[in-house]
Amino acid sequence: MLILSSREAAQLLRQEAGTAKVSVNLGKDLVDVLIDNGFLFPGHIHLSVQDARTIATTDDVCFLVTADGISKIQLFSPETNKFYKLYPTADWPTIEISGTRMHRVTKVTPKMDTEMKIRLVSPVKGACLDTCTGLGYTAIGLLHAGAAHVTTVEHDSNCLEIARHNPWSQELFSSPQIVQKKRDVAELIVKMKTASFDRIVHDPPSFALAGQLYSLDFYKQLYRVLKQDGKLYHYTGRVGAVRSGRDIIGEVSRRLKQAGFRIRREEETLGVSCTK
Repeated sequence: MLILSSREAAQLLRQEAGTAKVSVNLGKDLVDVLIDNGFLFPGHIHLSVQDARTIATTDDVCFLVTADGISKIQLFSPETNKFYKLYPTADWPTIEISGTRMHRVTKVTPKMDTEMKIRLVSPVKGACLDTCTGLGYTAIGLLHAGAAHVTTVEHDSNCLEIARHNPWSQELFSSPQIVQKKRDVAELIVKMKTASFDRIVHDPPSFALAGQLYSLDFYKQLYRVLKQDGKLYHYTGRVGAVRSGRDIIGEVSRRLKQAGFRIRREEETLGVSCTK
């Protein structure tokens, strides 16, 4: 797999003829590239100067490079009526769904955002639940932080298809310690065993897109499946809060308390930390 962003393509175009070590796969790898009227990558993948210029001048989507040419990592789903693409950032990419980016990209990068969320359930141990897979950063982060195994749930197969083309998501598909569940987590969680998780990270889409994942009934299920003294972090964001004047974190906090959690607002990370 060879994935390039506009930043990496621009760096390629600045190289002189010869062999150069360059960053590819959205900063994940360094490889030797032969430069002579185009760019020859390992695996005999050739990128023309014209295609490199196309990538360099397109900064809102990542590109897959193969022996057959270049293609944008994006798709439209008739089933969901949504448009998905892998959007490059200063470090790890995010997924953009019909114009809405699923990670913070201003001041805080997807990598930083993930690391902050993982710290709020530290020390990570035992069995962990990632309620909304997305690109898999939370599941991978929990594993690296010390989880014995991670269950991650995603009902939208389009997100997983984009993740398959993301170099930073590959452990989601290769690690035996990460178990994927392709289901609606609101339906699946009622079938999960009581007190089965040591740590939970709940990072759902916005309330407008997934209101059931902010409901008291769902929070009661999170409380049920979390072990005693377990930790939960719930990312809420503030989408629409400025315009509506709503205190999203406050509303979520009240329902979490009703479910039984001890809570602490996390203004910096736009969410709520909970213990059982």
